[in-house]
Amino acid sequence: MSILRDLWLHKLRSFLALFCIAWGMIIVVLLLALSDGFYQASQKNILSLLDGTFFVWAGKSTKNYEGYPAGRLIKVKAAQVLYFSQAFPAIRLMSPIFFNRSLVSYQDKQMNLRIAGVSPDFQLLRKINLMPKGRFINPIDVQTQARVIILGYKSKQELFGDEVDAIGKQVAINRVLFTVIGVIEPPYKNAYNFHNKGCLIPYTTAMSLWGNQDVNFFVLFPDPALDSVTVKRDIQFYFSKKLHFDPSDDNALSIFDTTKFFKFFRYFFLAIRLFFGFCGCMTLGVGVLSVTNMMFLIVNERTSEIGIRMAVGAKTYHIMRQIMLETFVIVMLGGAIGFLFALSVLGGLSFLPLPAWLGTPTLSLSSAFAAAFILALFGLLSGYFPAKRAARMDPVQAIGYTA
Repeated sequence: MSILRDLWLHKLRSFLALFCIAWGMIIVVLLLALSDGFYQASQKNILSLLDGTFFVWAGKSTKNYEGYPAGRLIKVKAAQVLYFSQAFPAIRLMSPIFFNRSLVSYQDKQMNLRIAGVSPDFQLLRKINLMPKGRFINPIDVQTQARVIILGYKSKQELFGDEVDAIGKQVAINRVLFTVIGVIEPPYKNAYNFHNKGCLIPYTTAMSLWGNQDVNFFVLFPDPALDSVTVKRDIQFYFSKKLHFDPSDDNALSIFDTTKFFKFFRYFFLAIRLFFGFCGCMTLGVGVLSVTNMMFLIVNERTSEIGIRMAVGAKTYHIMRQIMLETFVIVMLGGAIGFLFALSVLGGLSFLPLPAWLGTPTLSLSSAFAAAFILALFGLLSGYFPAKRAARMDPVQAIGYTA
């Protein structure tokens, strides 16, 4: 009760201290929530890749090799990609990929879409989910060069509208009719992602449609038990023999290992969250300094009272406990006010049309515990030094002190 009485007696001073703590807590919670939302939104896009997947692009040789000059364009055929998967049984999934842009039309509507020719394994490699009633490309589609197509969600909406079921309908690619067999489900929010504004067809159909046997790149997923360095070496060695380039020439064949990318992703976002937390802590630290200053003033005003208590037998830890308890109550009260206000702000943000890359700011349980721990730690620190000063007073001098 004495703590609340002191707060009431010094309203302005108490209000400023509580405001500083509350404001610092608001900043800590909001920054942690923003980092959590950003992490979740980015993770959703990153996890559309299968961890352990390898992306391989053909490039240009930079070394002379077996009579072949440097500077030669390396071209990979779809058949070579498939032979590689047969030569290495440890390759679980494989898909050559052909990209092109063409007009896709339905009745009086048409769109210029990015079309990808892929294999059936591509669905697992990119974790593609389809709307109900649809199916993905299957081996028979590849073998027969079937004219079937899978539309991105927004492509389907713009061609058919929200109400029309596109499955079984026919669209034209450069006047060649294709039957829609699937629609990729949302939420792929990136308008430039081919899952969203694009379409998929069998890679053999793409080869026959455009008359090009060279893949833009290919994707593979090996046995997870294999070392990624070994897989990369096998890819480089196999294609160097088939395409006649130096196995040590990394520019001839670029290989992207998502395992390393996933590790980088985790560390990168951990660094972002730590940075946001640090910025919030600095703001909260300013509020803590105001509380520390307030407690020094309180100790100064109570010097005589503290001297009398010590003279009648109060121990050092009794004095320290009282001052630290008062400080802790002030910090916790301000922190609770700030925390509740921050939660209301987060509730309001959930109804706003925020950018897709930012995600929805959400305070995770770990972040809430982190905010509470930071507040408690700062509360103890802000009370320790005033309490220590009070406990070191000489009782005789303190009794005779006049503030």
